[in-house]
Amino acid sequence: MKKQGFLIYFLSFLIICIILSIWLVLYDNFSNNQKVFSVLNYNNKNQTIDNDVIDVKKTLPKKVIVKKPVIIDDVPFTSQAPLWNWNDFMNQEWCEEASIIMAVYWFKWLNLTAKKADSEIKDISNYELKIFWSYINTSIYDTAKILQKYYTFSKYNVVDNISKEDMIDSLSNWKILLIPAYWRGLHNKFYTSPGPVSHMLVVIWYDPIKKEFITNDPWTKSWKWYRYNEDILYSAIWNYPTSTHNLLPPSSTDIIKKSMIEIYK
Repeated sequence: MKKQGFLIYFLSFLIICIILSIWLVLYDNFSNNQKVFSVLNYNNKNQTIDNDVIDVKKTLPKKVIVKKPVIIDDVPFTSQAPLWNWNDFMNQEWCEEASIIMAVYWFKWLNLTAKKADSEIKDISNYELKIFWSYINTSIYDTAKILQKYYTFSKYNVVDNISKEDMIDSLSNWKILLIPAYWRGLHNKFYTSPGPVSHMLVVIWYDPIKKEFITNDPWTKSWKWYRYNEDILYSAIWNYPTSTHNLLPPSSTDIIKKSMIEIYK
């Protein structure tokens, strides 16, 4: 009887120990999953304003992902008046020609001097007179024809109905962009008012932190890497037509077509 009583007592003790061990393990896991801590919130005078129990997981800062800027920094620059002859009417109309030269010389890894740019701009404008009867305004489509026929150049795409995202995606794929624009819509503080109506420039990279497109703007001598707010530049994009005379500004009722030429290597 004594042995039987001892056995019952021992088994009971063993069962209690097992149950207690299981309970301790479950309690420890539960505590880890529900850990909380007390945080004191302070105002600007270092006075306690609240004392709440806050879930640890909810207090962790959100991870912010910032894309690196798309930088294509080897695009040569020229003004549309390379020798600074702004009194010559022709120099005021050569933005398309200057943009074409910057793009082609970038593709060919060529050095571009002011004297070379001036000579080549004049050659392109003379070629335009033969096929378009004018060099004053050249649409994005006719600009592409100059690339193809004058330079025998094929590394380009004409893209219509573009968005800002399309522009950024193209730059991310190491393409530079020839952009036609409503000149006055760029709101550039360095432009002399009222200035021309149409304009073309080269977009070479994008800064996602400042939300700016960086351009080689041929309107002046020193606007390599000139920055435009992304919304201002995109809003100003205008696929203007080829013409033999100065264009009128687009009206508020006009359907503004937004197009670009991608240049790639």
